[in-house]
Amino acid sequence: MNKILKDLLNNIIDGLYDHPLTIKDKVHILHISTYSGREERNNDWVKKQWKRAISIPVFLPITPKIGDYIEIPFTRTSYSSCTDDKYSYGYVYNVRHTIRRTIQEILISSYPHEKIYYEWEEMKNEYEEHNRWLARLKVEKDRI
Repeated sequence: MNKILKDLLNNIIDGLYDHPLTIKDKVHILHISTYSGREERNNDWVKKQWKRAISIPVFLPITPKIGDYIEIPFTRTSYSSCTDDKYSYGYVYNVRHTIRRTIQEILISSYPHEKIYYEWEEMKNEYEEHNRWLARLKVEKDRI
């Protein structure tokens, strides 16, 4: 049965070369949450953050890039005497594209603090520096 299913899937994928999928629309889904999945927290805290998170489908003329700042002022909420604005803005840390039927969904995940983006930039710089160091070692080894 697995072989039949695998062959059927391969035939469908091969058929896409003759008749490619046509994506007619795209929708951006802005998701602002204080939970990004990076830190370890207890389960109750994570559930509470996901309940308070904002997810809004919108049509944007331009897809935001990682590090861009997004603000949705009308989503500001007030709790008792203080205003909790952190669910109305954020810095983009992830952009994910998903194809569903004829619609391209672009999930834009953002976090209300710059910290995650700058941590990612720092890790990227460290990785690139490490690769340059390895390249220098290889050149020195080849020279000897």
